[in-house]
Amino acid sequence: MKLSLMKITLVTACLLAGACMLPAQISTKLDRLPGGLEQIQVRNESKADLVALVVRGKQLTRSPEEPSGPSFIFLDALESDWDALAPGEERALKKVPEWGGRRVFEEPIVAAGIFADGSTAGDPALLRLLMAHRGNRLAAIETALDALTEAGRRCLRRSPA
Repeated sequence: MKLSLMKITLVTACLLAGACMLPAQISTKLDRLPGGLEQIQVRNESKADLVALVVRGKQLTRSPEEPSGPSFIFLDALESDWDALAPGEERALKKVPEWGGRRVFEEPIVAAGIFADGSTAGDPALLRLLMAHRGNRLAAIETALDALTEAGRRCLRRSPA
């Protein structure tokens, strides 16, 4: 009994690890548009909706003397400003003007995401960052709901202005 339970656990863990590590489930590319804009495109290559996403690209500065650094874009279907990315769908995430013909972002553009079925894909460090970001957002919502519930229980009213 213990052996078969151990085998089932091992097989399940291997399948989950394999599902989490499938390559190229999220692809990114950097496009230069004719009107002097640069945009980051993301494509969902998996069979499930992409519900949360983080994209990192090195954002260059206006002059070579200024230090450049990473730029992060967080998107989550839990928030009202972004809908899940359906399988096979591609979407432009960020459009920014070029600086006098000079690029704004430098490749590679790296991504990580969480799918509707609970699987994940992408850069492991970015995935940890996305999980922490999502957890912090949900904790803030829970805190606000708790405060509102407590205020409702005490029948606190707004004081007249």
